[in-house]
Order: sequence, then structure tokens, then C-alpha cells
Amino acid sequence: MKIPQVSRQHIERMERAALIAAQHMARFFSEKRAIEHEYKNDESIVMNLDLQSQELILKELGNILPIVAEETPESHQLIDTTSEYFLVDPLDGTASAKRFQGIQGGQIGFGPLIGLVLGGRLAASVFVSLPLNTIFTAMIGGGVYRQVLNLRENAALLPLEQRELLMPKIPQSLRECGVLFFPGAHGEVPLVAKLRTGNVVENMYRFGGFASDCARLAAGSEQIQIQFSVKAWDFPATLFAREVGLQILCDPMGKKIYFDDWKITLENPIITCPPNLFPGLLQAIS
Repeated sequence: MKIPQVSRQHIERMERAALIAAQHMARFFSEKRAIEHEYKNDESIVMNLDLQSQELILKELGNILPIVAEETPESHQLIDTTSEYFLVDPLDGTASAKRFQGIQGGQIGFGPLIGLVLGGRLAASVFVSLPLNTIFTAMIGGGVYRQVLNLRENAALLPLEQRELLMPKIPQSLRECGVLFFPGAHGEVPLVAKLRTGNVVENMYRFGGFASDCARLAAGSEQIQIQFSVKAWDFPATLFAREVGLQILCDPMGKKIYFDDWKITLENPIITCPPNLFPGLLQAIS
């Protein structure tokens, strides 16, 4: 895989857009504004806060590249027709945000997620966790950086080289691993049951949205992730796991294509695991 060259301009614009949306959410929660929500065709929730956040992000990103945004269905076709674009999930973990709005700290995570696709490959990602008041930034081949902020005040970003570079310890056995998973309708549950009933791993659970899960992997809180219905606008979060040395297998029950060779689609089935433990994991769930 040829590593795409990510400009500092793109990173700075993505971070500004994510922070503007995150600060809007922080004010929304602190002022206890009314949450309005409805269910989309796929039964997922969309809130007024999702729509407000997306509007702010799109305005800040501007027109330097096409944008695929979750709440703009007509933009989704760009995934198959262009090779350079932004991916926008204005509020990753909407259901968690609705239920745990305004929570500070704890284990739940949700917030805006923005990805950059160059040459058809995921090149950079930015996620702001509202409960953690933390921004995560990753670039392909460049690592994952974390900075704690005060989103209810003017959040000043440090230069990347002055932020914390995440380098979690990689366990040497499956028995030491924590597993994050989404109990979807695409075959995840039977695999998770095998791991649990066979005591193959240490523990398994689910926190907030997909981006929050990937940020937890990058921090070393857990090491394995199973989710077979990762939407295109959620997929940027996988870069957090990739950049700390975890391996991502796409279409794991089918063609088994690794992250660096995968072309983003509307639905992306994945398993994430430390590379040294992947053979044992695949054997355990086969």
C-alpha cells in the first residue's frame, strides 16, 4: 500500500470542524436543551443534535474536497465514484448521547468523527469524545495523538508533536484481552458467545459508539473488536487501532482482506486484533 501524504491543512481543518461541533454539543448539554429524535429507515436514531453538528462540520470543512456525510443520503454515492473525500459522522454514538447526555468521565464515549480518504484509502481521522473532553487524531503511518481539553471553554489545541502519542502494550495471549463488540444482526453474536463460553478472552463488553471503541483500543483498554456492520462514516475510527499496531481484517468471514488493501464500502465488516494473536482468535471463532 502506498502511504497517502496528508497535508497539515487537512488535519487542522478536520480538527477545527470536529471541535466546533463538540463545543456546540457541550453547550447543548450544559444548557439542558430539549433532545428531539426520530428513527431512520434502518431503525437507527437521528437527533436534532446530529443535524446541527453536521451543519457546523460541513460549513467548516468547506468545499476543498467532496464530503460524504451520514445525514446526507445523496452524498453516499460518492464512496463508489470518487477517490478523495471527507467522511463525516456528526455524532458517533447517537443512542449513547441520547441516553447519557451531559455525562462527564466514565466509560461511555460519543462525539463527532471525521475521516479523510485519499487515493481511495483512509488517510486521517479525528474524533472528539464529549464525556472524556478528549480529541484523538490519527494519520496513516503517523500514529495516534491524544489531548484532553475543556470543551465548555475555548479549547486550545497543542501542536501534534506536543500531544500524547499512544503506544499501548500488546498482550501475549488471548486470555489477557478485552473484547469490544456490537451485537448486530450480521453474525457477531454467535462468535462472541464462543469466546465467552469458552473463556478464550478475559472479558467483553460494549461502550458508546464505534469511534469510542476504537479510541479505547488505541489507548490499550481493550485489544479485540468484532463488528460486522461498520458504516462508511464510522470506518475512519479504525485508523486509531491500525496506528497503534493492531491488525484489522475486513470481511473476516468472507474474503479476509486486510485494512491496507480494503476499499471502503457502505457496510464494512471487521475484526481487530493484535497481529500475534490473530491466528488463535480466528481458530477460536471458526
